Amino acid sequence: MNEKLEMPFSQDLLGFTFQYNATLTIDQIQANSNVTYLVYYAQYYYSDPINNFMQYVNLDVVKCTDPQLQGLNCVDFSKLSNNYTLLLDTNKQIISQLQISLYGCRDLDQIKTTVPDNCAQQQDIDNIISSLYGQFYLKLKTQQYNTTSMKIQTYYRNIFNYLTPSQCIISTLKTQLQNTQVSEGLVFQTQQTYSSPIQYDQLLQSFDRQLSLEEGLGPYLQENILLDEILQQFQIQYPAITEVLAQVNSITFIIIFSRIIGRFFSKKLIYQDIFMHNDMIQQKNDFYLKSLNIQNEYIEDNLEQESLPSAIVLPNFKAKFKDYVEQNQIKNSFTQQNILDFQSSIIQKDEIKNQRSKELINSKDNQQYSQTNYSNLGNYIYNKKYDINEQEINDSQNSYGEKKFHNKKQHISSKNIDYLQVKNIHKEAQRSMDIYQMYEDIIFLKKSISMLLSQEQLSAIQFVSLTDNYLNLDLNSSDFDIQYKKLEGKLNHFEKQFLTLQSQKLQIDNINKFIKNLMDQDKNNEIDKRIITSILKSQ
Repeated sequence: MNEKLEMPFSQDLLGFTFQYNATLTIDQIQANSNVTYLVYYAQYYYSDPINNFMQYVNLDVVKCTDPQLQGLNCVDFSKLSNNYTLLLDTNKQIISQLQISLYGCRDLDQIKTTVPDNCAQQQDIDNIISSLYGQFYLKLKTQQYNTTSMKIQTYYRNIFNYLTPSQCIISTLKTQLQNTQVSEGLVFQTQQTYSSPIQYDQLLQSFDRQLSLEEGLGPYLQENILLDEILQQFQIQYPAITEVLAQVNSITFIIIFSRIIGRFFSKKLIYQDIFMHNDMIQQKNDFYLKSLNIQNEYIEDNLEQESLPSAIVLPNFKAKFKDYVEQNQIKNSFTQQNILDFQSSIIQKDEIKNQRSKELINSKDNQQYSQTNYSNLGNYIYNKKYDINEQEINDSQNSYGEKKFHNKKQHISSKNIDYLQVKNIHKEAQRSMDIYQMYEDIIFLKKSISMLLSQEQLSAIQFVSLTDNYLNLDLNSSDFDIQYKKLEGKLNHFEKQFLTLQSQKLQIDNINKFIKNLMDQDKNNEIDKRIITSILKSQ
């Protein structure tokens, strides 16, 4: 709370108008019809009771020139000297205020003493006041210091008053000021003080308008703008060079102190490691001493046993002395040689078998293939496809027993599996899980398809999709074969190929057809030869 408050006037302090509806003001209606309905009056009131002085100054109402107050009416303060401001002095009881009054064209009282010639009828004036969307719109300036831009920013507060023809409304707007003291400068600090309105508190009073006119004051609305006793004070200080250096020094001190603490704890950890290392050396020395003592005791026991009579028969334990160790080494080398010979014989047999397969494929007389061999090939493909699941089940059941192998490579060797093959399989598995590699494969496939298909085919393939015929099939149903035979004629080529990839039954049937087609020399092509060659080489 302050004893004396003062705010200077400015042309953009406020703007006002009476709005007939959301898009039309009374000023526009009067300008278009050349008929006067409502009249604005602005006055400056100054009161000094101690010196018995009171003054009213009539001010002109003009159109606002500020872009933020476009279309509104403003007060022209040019009639007031710089000494006239909004003033509040509680000690001297001095007060000043700005009054904005809204009258009907035909009203007469102490403030409005004249009637224009083109006044509308009183009923029409009352209809304007009591219109559904009629309101008195007042826009008041507020200002606040922006610390980012280091400037005063201007905002406006909107106040609406709804009127009735039978009432005289007195609206009191108590304005709170905000004093902002700003200290800025890197080397030399300079202070600036900004005083601006920040908040408006409204108090409404209503009286009977007809009685008010008889008493000498009867507008539809009177806005009284005066200062509030409450003052908001803010102080903003930007850092000087000394404060910046002080902050830098404090940060430097924290960094140095942290390094000292870190160095202390690091030394402590190094000492602990050295002590632990010494303890381990001491434990090893103790262990070596105990081992020497045990070895000496063992030698003494042997000497005592040799001194006993030869008639005493000693138990024959299998101690691993030099002769026994050499025998085991020879035996192990012989066993390993047998295993290597056996593996080489298997490899030679496989090579002979593959060579025979090549000769069968590359020979011109393919009709010499017997039906029995193709049947065996079909059985091989079928068994190869379904033995994988059984092998996975057996491997999962034996996983508990495999935990006893601490060395992965030894465990793989015990299974007679080449470790390099397992390593390559693992590498391919990792490659298949690589997203980037999958992306490269997809790009490669797109390029390949683009090279094989023409532009017309590539464009038309976009419309290939699954139809309702495919969706009506149940792949897990027991009568899938019957369903497929009924809808086979309705399925398109893409659906048939897609079903083949999804159904194991269809795959088995197509494999059997493929084997039967191989028996016919005329139906074989280069792709069939590549497929059968790849299958036989994998056996």
